[in-house]
Amino acid sequence: MSTAGEPSCFERVGVYGDRTCAELVTHVHCLRCPVFADTARGLFDRPMPPGYRSEWTERLATPEAPPLGPSTTYLTLRVGNEWLGIPSASCVEVTEARRAFPLTHRTGGAFEGLVNVRGQVVLSVSLRALLDIPSDDGAGARARLVVIEDPNGRFSLRVDEVDGIRRFADADVLPAPATLSRSLSPHVSGVVHDGERLVGLMDGASLFAALARCVA
Repeated sequence: MSTAGEPSCFERVGVYGDRTCAELVTHVHCLRCPVFADTARGLFDRPMPPGYRSEWTERLATPEAPPLGPSTTYLTLRVGNEWLGIPSASCVEVTEARRAFPLTHRTGGAFEGLVNVRGQVVLSVSLRALLDIPSDDGAGARARLVVIEDPNGRFSLRVDEVDGIRRFADADVLPAPATLSRSLSPHVSGVVHDGERLVGLMDGASLFAALARCVA
């Protein structure tokens, strides 16, 4: 046993210490020793800390959130001033931004060239250029590469910021507004409110078709 603030015997002389405890000859391991069991019982029998009962009363009294219903998960990201969601089922990974190596006679446009992701060469595309979204000055250190994949290939998308995975109820998805830009609207199946921001949910098939045309 030990007093408050001191290491227990199994940390000093037991299997988690220097193994000099004579009881190890009989019990082989501290888990089989009665002292270990007494210490465990002491943890359950100790007085409750201040506020423990009221904290758990408040937690258990909070009603559960209503079922979300049919829903879809998206990786939310920012390109310029636009917040977009890419179906998470097509996302492979998010990695730090890095330089793409251009191919001969393939400069300019949305196709940037090739990037190395975990030893694999991936086609790199600027999502801002692909969707003709105006640039802003808010990328910098938050810029990322988002690797996505479908049965026809794998692409690396350069974006200004990645927020995270969000699950949106299908019932909360609204039609894409008429004010959406002409270059973006063909790829957005709907929009949804995520807090104060409006996220355009991208259609996976349309996005991959545009990527295939971009690198062809």
